[in-house]
Amino acid sequence: AWRDSAEEPDILGFNNDIPETPRSGGRLQSFGSDLSCEMPSTTKEHLYFRAIGANPRKERANFARNFPELAKDINIPPIFDSEAFHSSVLRVGTPGIHLWCHFDVMANVLMQFVGHKRVLLFPPSQDENLYITKSSSEVMNWDEVDYERFPKLRNVTGAMEVILSPNEALYIPPLWFHAVQGIGAGNMSVNVFWRSLDKADCDPKDLYGNKDPPAAAQASMLAAQITAQLARLPEPHCSFYRRRVLRDIQAELEVHQQATRASSSTWWTQRAAPSYDDLQSLG
Repeated sequence: AWRDSAEEPDILGFNNDIPETPRSGGRLQSFGSDLSCEMPSTTKEHLYFRAIGANPRKERANFARNFPELAKDINIPPIFDSEAFHSSVLRVGTPGIHLWCHFDVMANVLMQFVGHKRVLLFPPSQDENLYITKSSSEVMNWDEVDYERFPKLRNVTGAMEVILSPNEALYIPPLWFHAVQGIGAGNMSVNVFWRSLDKADCDPKDLYGNKDPPAAAQASMLAAQITAQLARLPEPHCSFYRRRVLRDIQAELEVHQQATRASSSTWWTQRAAPSYDDLQSLG
């Protein structure tokens, strides 16, 4: 279920109106149930578990390797090239857990097994309205949005709200911002991340799927150098040449986008986005 923010501006608020998750057999359901059975829904203490690699500085999380018994209950369909696999992450949370709004460079599928999750999604085009620092938003409370502190949030368009139930999955494309709230007595899910860019275009030290591609990181460094150079000039020279540089960059980007739009569309369809049938097979 999802709603477009253009039709319902109050989509930025979360509600705890999802019924308690029905339990069923299997290791995953029992595992999540056991973790939450002693944590009443009214508690003020919140616990969040995010699996990491055995060596968190060098290894990525791998659900099948880290939790082989639990992994027997999950069948990950071949919705991406196995060589593009990046990581698979077990997440467990107590009631009321909120995950800050952020984006990932990698494509991923969020698979829900215990409890419900409410996911708020924003397209990449909204980065200027979401108060992003590095890969995360400064906005922490999506229940009661502070429009006085964050006035640009009024300009947000294209937001979607998705409710995930057990045995459902959500495909989150690269660069899409998402905030997540766990609902129910216990909550457990698994993320599977994979590269949507060529391996050469990804940071080899990216363990969590959120490091900027080297080309983008280098461009940011060059932008800082350009700014420093222009700042040496007095006004009106500084502003004059800053506008010229910005126009030159914009013109070059438009030429590049026009030349690659068709091929990029074909590449995206073939390489990054799973088909409807692929996602259906997750159930």
